[in-house]
Amino acid sequence: MAAEYAVWALRNTAEVPESRQALARLAVDEALPPEVRELAVRWADAAVADPRP
Repeated sequence: MAAEYAVWALRNTAEVPESRQALARLAVDEALPPEVRELAVRWADAAVADPRP
């Protein structure tokens, strides 16, 4: 649950470049549950596709 909340919090700060980088790292972290990694992938991709100024 804590990892899922962290991914959610990073998504809500996607305008920060470090947040996008952190999401990308979480997306490939084998220690996390697959559903959390999937969220990180989706939100990291969304942040790149729609970067906020």
